Amino acid sequence: MDTLTPPVEARDVVPHSGRMVLLRRVISHDAQGTVCDAVLTPESMFLEDGEVPAWVGLEYMAQAVAAHAGMADRARGVGPSVGFLLGSRRVDIRTRGFTPGQTLHVSARRVWGEGELFVFDCSVQDAVTRRTLVAAQLNLYRPKEIERFLEESEL
Repeated sequence: MDTLTPPVEARDVVPHSGRMVLLRRVISHDAQGTVCDAVLTPESMFLEDGEVPAWVGLEYMAQAVAAHAGMADRARGVGPSVGFLLGSRRVDIRTRGFTPGQTLHVSARRVWGEGELFVFDCSVQDAVTRRTLVAAQLNLYRPKEIERFLEESEL
């Protein structure tokens, strides 16, 4: 088993690559939840007119869920696996966007999950003010056999 102790680089536990890894690192993790950070820079993905739109907070939260799953995968000695965001409920956006220089704390806490379907309560907070900027409940699908799922979806 390859148990990791935070802080852990996000790119080591999410299935994303390159610039699509929007989180910097896992800063805390337990069996029920994970908190990651994201540091916005002038080179951040999705930056438009000096800010990253608030809707990108949903992707930050989805990646925090992926990091949570990736930490558990590493503890079992396997690499990160792919999951799919099915939808969101109770989306609460309290900001217009995120700005370069801002550090965010992105949390994902498991509410329910059986087999391949999961629900997580998630939030994006400003790391300095601790103000919640985006919150939502995410519904996710994580197929046990991704290759088979992808083959079947091509039919």
